[in-house]
Amino acid sequence: MCKPDEVAHNAATDATNLCFRYTGTAPPIKVVCKTNKTTITYVSSHIHYMLTELLKNSLRAVVDAHGADCEALPPVTVVIVRGEEDITIRVSDEGGGIPRSQVRQMCEKRPVYMKRDLYI
Repeated sequence: MCKPDEVAHNAATDATNLCFRYTGTAPPIKVVCKTNKTTITYVSSHIHYMLTELLKNSLRAVVDAHGADCEALPPVTVVIVRGEEDITIRVSDEGGGIPRSQVRQMCEKRPVYMKRDLYI
């Protein structure tokens, strides 16, 4: 059994540590679980991997948008909500997003906005 709130907290810790290692700073991550102690039948490591990757992207976007020297980086928020048949995990940040002119490049092997050495 998988506990999404625990997985989210663990992924947040891992992503924060990586962000600190590569940028010297990291925005706070706020995990909001509206499904107290919910368990689901899913592989925890899969959710952890996907969530860590999303959080790494969000943390990097916030640091890039606001600058590593920003005194108060805006938080990245993870919201977990249970539906009747599923759960939803939403990650939101204030990183600025991707300009429409670069949306096509998202499916290329190495988009232009991606730095080679970050978060290897």
